[in-house]
Amino acid sequence: MYEEIQDFFDLHNITPKKENVRSFIFDCPACGGHEKLYIEKLNGRAICFKHKTAECPTARSGINYVLALISGLPIDTVRKEMSKDKTSSPTEVLVLEDKKPKQKADPDALVPIEAEQLPIDAQPIDWPGSEPGLKYLEGRGLDKETLVRHGILYSAQNRRVIFPAIMNGKIYGWQGRAIEKNNPLRMYNLPGPWKTKSMLFHDNLKNSEFAIIAEGAVSALKFARVGGYIATMGKMVSSSQIEIILNSGVKKIYMALDPDAIPEMQALVQTILQKTNNAVQCLLIKVPEGRDDFGDCTYEECINAFQNASNLDFDCFNLYSYAMERM
Repeated sequence: MYEEIQDFFDLHNITPKKENVRSFIFDCPACGGHEKLYIEKLNGRAICFKHKTAECPTARSGINYVLALISGLPIDTVRKEMSKDKTSSPTEVLVLEDKKPKQKADPDALVPIEAEQLPIDAQPIDWPGSEPGLKYLEGRGLDKETLVRHGILYSAQNRRVIFPAIMNGKIYGWQGRAIEKNNPLRMYNLPGPWKTKSMLFHDNLKNSEFAIIAEGAVSALKFARVGGYIATMGKMVSSSQIEIILNSGVKKIYMALDPDAIPEMQALVQTILQKTNNAVQCLLIKVPEGRDDFGDCTYEECINAFQNASNLDFDCFNLYSYAMERM
């Protein structure tokens, strides 16, 4: 549905007022509600959260009605455009016939999740009703602008903030963190192989000269003023994650895993240097004194730690001197 909606917007020169990872956002044409009309990208469901008139879209309105409302076109015209077959022209068919048969799809390949695989009540962190999640993350030292930019969600039913694993604009999985400390299951991951084949905040690597590898979502987001940060969701960085990072074209990789991950960082550094024949530089970012991890730090502390990063050679001597400092 996302591609069909986007094609319709392109055809009629329609630009959303805003958008996040889940929705296109418009002023509602029916009631004039400022940025109150949301259209979900994956399934076309729409709703006006102001809903002052009977014409305001609801979850039952259907995508054709909503697009007709936005574009000003008759609904029959919209219906015909949205139902057009995407068939090939005779020329395109001839070209396709000359191509070699397509290889079978890799059954182990990672595919984007469906909207239904997100928590059913998950809403953007800046929506009404997401205040408990926003308050929790602001209490961890994160600002709303950064959270909105990364599509962070909140599930009121589960009392969890939801960190989506987005790569190239598509969601491949998610990690939920409980906002109450007394919850015995602080972290919950969507079941499936996505966790070792993707990462949080991957798209920060685009056009970046460097990558900052952090362990958890909050720790990674504390480098929002620096850039290039991703979260591997654990101290063990998988071979697939390493390949994704290296394939992004970065020239430097900064280790910002938690201080108790010294052996894992050493293995990671040696793997990277071997794979790239030392073409990619590895550096260590030290957690500031008095802090347990980067999630406890301020943005400014992370900037300073980044600026004072030290080089890591194959023997990783700096890692072990770092471990001694933390004892």
